Amino acid sequence: FFFSSRRRHTRYGTVTGVQTCALPISQLAGIHELVMRLPRGYETPITTQGIRLSHGQRQRIALARALSGCPRFVVLDDPNAHLDQEGITALAATLQKLKGEATNVVVVTQDPTLLEHLDYLLMLTGGTVKLSGPTQQVLARLTNGQPAAGHVRAQ
Repeated sequence: FFFSSRRRHTRYGTVTGVQTCALPISQLAGIHELVMRLPRGYETPITTQGIRLSHGQRQRIALARALSGCPRFVVLDDPNAHLDQEGITALAATLQKLKGEATNVVVVTQDPTLLEHLDYLLMLTGGTVKLSGPTQQVLARLTNGQPAAGHVRAQ
C-alpha cells in the first residue's frame, strides 16, 4: 500500500487509471490539501523509508483509495480511528458528499462522533440487534427522548 506515489494510490481500482481522476477523489476524501503539503504533492513517493505519514494521514489516504473507481457500496471500519480534528471534519464532509453520490456506506464504529452524518443506525450488543431505525429515532430512544448532548455513550 505505501510503496508508491500518492497519485498511484488514488488511481487504484479505476478501469483506466487515468491520472486526471486523482484530484476529484482526493477532494471527495478531503485530502487534497494534505497531499499538496507533501514535498512533491501527488508525486511524493510514499514508502517505509521515504516520507513519514501519521496514522491519521494514512487512514485518510486509505479512505481516498477505497473511493477510487466510484464504488456504490463502501464499508468503513472505525474510519475516524487515529484522525485529528481536521481529519474527522474531512471524514464527516466525505460522508455527506457520498450521500449525494447515492453511495451506500456502512460505518462500523464504537465512537458515536459520526452518527449525526448517518441516515440509519443499527446497534448491536453481544452480536444481537438491540436497536435499529432512522438515526434520529434511535438516538432519541437511547437518550429517553432527551436531545443528545453531542455524543451518545456506547453501551
